[in-house]
Amino acid sequence: MSHPDIEQWARLERKYQARDYAGEPDRSSGYLVNRGSEILLVAPHSVNSIRHGVERPADAGTGGLAELLGAKTDVSVLTFARTAPSWETWNTREDDFTRILRDQLGGVRLVVVLQGMADRHGVDICVGLGPDPSELTDHASKVLLRAFNGYEASENFPFTGEPEYTVTSFTQKTGPATAVQVDVAAVHRDFAASAKSGVRAVARFTSALTSLQHHLGSD
Repeated sequence: MSHPDIEQWARLERKYQARDYAGEPDRSSGYLVNRGSEILLVAPHSVNSIRHGVERPADAGTGGLAELLGAKTDVSVLTFARTAPSWETWNTREDDFTRILRDQLGGVRLVVVLQGMADRHGVDICVGLGPDPSELTDHASKVLLRAFNGYEASENFPFTGEPEYTVTSFTQKTGPATAVQVDVAAVHRDFAASAKSGVRAVARFTSALTSLQHHLGSD
């Protein structure tokens, strides 16, 4: 199946795929496309990461998907573009990704954290509300779950976004922005093997982000 969204997704994903998902060596660990929106779409596991000295494999497809969705909805995007040195806590993490994230939190209202999960969980989409959800967090979850009507979509299962190491938790505790975490099953991120599934997921996410943009603009 050939589709413009899948072709663009594949092109955007290439920089994350470099060196077996370590990213391109001459890139900063943080890649920002700032569109001045009130939503920041973040893909924190678009390449491999290292925490407590242990490598966490990338959530393949999330970097290219975040960039594609940002371009389609005029939403700002931050991705993790090159594996950075090991870190223990947010207080000790000083890579470019973290510096950019801190700088952006004062200028946006909602951070949507795009992550991946294995198909074995039996869920297509999971929205995690984080440790300190707000009225906007709850609204964002409802919009996302409604957009994925007909999918196996869940709230806070199997992932909540509550652990302190997540971008969702960091955002809610740092403020003033709030955040939701959206985990996407592998089958919907494997655009090469399942292009039809990828096209549908892009359309649903585009609908949700557009609705959230309108909601924030009407406040």
